[in-house]
Amino acid sequence: MSNRSMETEDELLREMTAFWGGVHSRFEWLLDTQAHFYHHLGTACRAGTCTETRAKCEMV
Repeated sequence: MSNRSMETEDELLREMTAFWGGVHSRFEWLLDTQAHFYHHLGTACRAGTCTETRAKCEMV
């Protein structure tokens, strides 16, 4: 059974163009997406709307 969640190095290095013209490798897109989610978690914790436990929110 193949595990498609594991990208090969060639797939991660392949460059893609967004509709607004930005060109990045798939790895860069994944990294930017994770950073964006992390940013929103920190914003929610500071605003007091975080759904995580208080101890986990304070780590952000």
